[in-house]
Amino acid sequence: MGSSMSMNAEASSFIDAVKEASKSTDAAVENGMARESKATRVRREWWNARPKDLPNPGSFDDIRNEVDGMLTPQQFFDGLQFKAFLAPSAVFNLGHGFDLGSKAVPNNYTLFTTYATQQLVMMSRLDLSGRVFGRIIYMHNPRTTSKVIADVGSEPNSSRATYEVEHRGLDYCSQIKLMSDQSVSLSYMQSITPTWSAGGEFAYIGQHSVSTTTLALKYQNETDNASMNVTPGLGMLMMGYVKRLNSASSLAADFMFNIFSRESISTFGYRYSLEKAMVTGTIDSTGKLSTLYEEKLSPGLSLLLSGEADYAKKDFKFGVGFNIGA
Repeated sequence: MGSSMSMNAEASSFIDAVKEASKSTDAAVENGMARESKATRVRREWWNARPKDLPNPGSFDDIRNEVDGMLTPQQFFDGLQFKAFLAPSAVFNLGHGFDLGSKAVPNNYTLFTTYATQQLVMMSRLDLSGRVFGRIIYMHNPRTTSKVIADVGSEPNSSRATYEVEHRGLDYCSQIKLMSDQSVSLSYMQSITPTWSAGGEFAYIGQHSVSTTTLALKYQNETDNASMNVTPGLGMLMMGYVKRLNSASSLAADFMFNIFSRESISTFGYRYSLEKAMVTGTIDSTGKLSTLYEEKLSPGLSLLLSGEADYAKKDFKFGVGFNIGA
C-alpha cells in the first residue's frame, strides 16, 4: 500500500516536471518567434525606408568613361588622317579611313562597316594587315544585353574574343564576361543614394591562374563625376574626376598610383566647346602636352588638328585630319 502511494507521488511529480518543462519550452519558442518577428519587422522597415527611385549606376566598365573620354591619348594622332563615311541605307553605314605619315603606326587603310537596328548592332573594322575587329551587341530586352567582341589577327596567338552579358536593374547593374584566354570576370554596381554608387569586379585570369578583385566607388551629379578604383592584389589605385563648369566647358583630373613600385602619374585636362568647334587638351606629370582641335567646316565635313609634345623624350608630333559624312 505504502509503495503504491509512493509510486503515485513520483508519477505525479514527474508529470508536474514535464508540464513545467513544456511551459518553459513554449515560452522560449514564443520568445524566439517574437525576436524573429522583430528582426523581420526591422528589415521590412529598413527596406521601406530606403531611398526610392535610385538611378541605375551603369556598369563597372562605365565608371571611368567620362574621364577617359577627355584624357585618353587614343583620340590624339599624328600624320595625315582621312575618314569618309557613307550611309547606303538607314541601318547600314560604310566608312573608309587612311592614315599616312604617322610615327606611331605604319601607313594604313581601314574599312569600317556598321549595321544598326533598335535590337541589334554589328560593327567591324578591317585594315591592310588583315586584322579584323568586330563587335556585336544584341538587346534581349530593355534591361539585358549581350555583347560579342572579337579581335582577329594573322600573327600567332594574336586573336582574342570576349562574350559578355549585362543586366541593368532599377538601381543596380551586373555583368559577366567570358574570354577566349580562359579568363572570366564578374562585376556588380549598386546605387546607394541618388549620387553615390559602389561595387566591384572579380576577375580570374586562366592562363596564369591568377585572380584579382577591384573595388569601386562613384559619385555623380549634374556637374560632377568622381570615381575611385582600388585593386589590392596589384597595389593599384586609380582616381578620376570631371567637373562640368557649364554647358561649354569641362575640366578633368586623373591619378594613378602603384603602392608596390611607388610609381604614380597624374593627368589634367580641359574641353571647351564652341558653336562649331571643340578644343581638348591634356598635360601629365611627365611633362607631356596634347591638344586636339575639331571644327565643323560645313555639314558633314570636319577638320581636325592634333599636336603632342613630350619634352622629357624630346618627341613632338603633329597631325591633320578630315572627316567626311561623320
